[in-house]
Amino acid sequence: MNAMRTDDRVEQLALEIQKKEKLAVEAKRKGLHAMFGNYMADVANLKVQLRKLNTGPRRVR
Repeated sequence: MNAMRTDDRVEQLALEIQKKEKLAVEAKRKGLHAMFGNYMADVANLKVQLRKLNTGPRRVR
């Protein structure tokens, strides 16, 4: 049951990363450099969370 929650969270993070990357590209295209930087920082943080979920210990009970 806990593994399903982890899988759902992984999918949710992956979708959020894609969304933020699209927003970052759009901001850069419009010349909003500060927004672009903020979105890319968010993407980096989300990727760290995703990496932790994918490589973390999985306990089976």
